[in-house]
Amino acid sequence: MKAVTVIPLVKDSLALRDMPKPSPKRGQVLLSPIEVGVCGTDKDIIEGKYGAPPPGEEYLVLGHEAVAEVVELGDGVDNVGVGDIVVPTVRRPTTCTLPINELDYCPRGTYAEHGIWYLHASPPNSQ
Repeated sequence: MKAVTVIPLVKDSLALRDMPKPSPKRGQVLLSPIEVGVCGTDKDIIEGKYGAPPPGEEYLVLGHEAVAEVVELGDGVDNVGVGDIVVPTVRRPTTCTLPINELDYCPRGTYAEHGIWYLHASPPNSQ
């Protein structure tokens, strides 16, 4: 599969990479993107203004604004099914303990964001 990637903080490092097909872990789902948006955040990351790859990796998979189809379920997933159309949530708490519907209020440094800070967007895996 292909993914649009960038090396955060490196201007003009945008690339299309071949990626292995991921397998969802417990509590995760594998998504097949239907549509992916490009926003000002993506533009700033591509221009090298900010962003961070997952720990231990050099690049970041972009595509945090998406509509996707659920194609595979990891163990323990019971709130969506294969074939469901979803909009993935970007922000994931690391140490923030606010309720799921208030994650946008987590203080900086207490979360990671798919395709922006410390997590790839889909693919490889989405939660």
